[in-house]
Amino acid sequence: MSKKNKRNKKSAGRKSLTAVKPNSAAPGTSEGSATPKASTDSATPKPSKSAKASDKPASNSKAKPAAGLLNRRNAIKLLIAVPVVGAAGAAIHRYDVQNRELHDLSPIGQGKPVVVQIHNPSCPLCRRLMGNARKALDGNDDILFRVADVTSSEGEAFRQEHQGETVSLVLFDAKGRNRGTIRGVQTTEVLLEQFLQL
Repeated sequence: MSKKNKRNKKSAGRKSLTAVKPNSAAPGTSEGSATPKASTDSATPKPSKSAKASDKPASNSKAKPAAGLLNRRNAIKLLIAVPVVGAAGAAIHRYDVQNRELHDLSPIGQGKPVVVQIHNPSCPLCRRLMGNARKALDGNDDILFRVADVTSSEGEAFRQEHQGETVSLVLFDAKGRNRGTIRGVQTTEVLLEQFLQL
């Protein structure tokens, strides 16, 4: 065989090999030949993003607590809140009763000596005098302590009637007679000595 024939045979073999390569055949080729990639892809549709999301397990999402658990938590909170609110309400009521009693001037002349402070709540010296007077009377139920608050109409009327000033104490005996006035901030000991003379 000549060299030309050998070259022709080799080139023919290469041509036939290139014809059988996959994906190179034209659409509509017979069975056994390679089909185009586009046709296989179009036959099976790709799943959508929503479908992929639904296929994922629900373990990543936060589990909602059961309704019974929520009701139990609310019940526990309520059980804690009721006593706290009740205690606060009782404390406010007790304060109101004590405050009303402190400003009640009707016991004057009713059988017990009474010390009445002419008082302005915004006055620091008045508050100091009140603290000392109450300490002096602490544990002594025979002498009553009362306040004439000059910011109220009753307190101001009392001040005018007894010609008193703020930061002062007006002393009454058991029969309601005015026994004098202590002016200015005094020590607990001085006040106690004056109170025991009523």
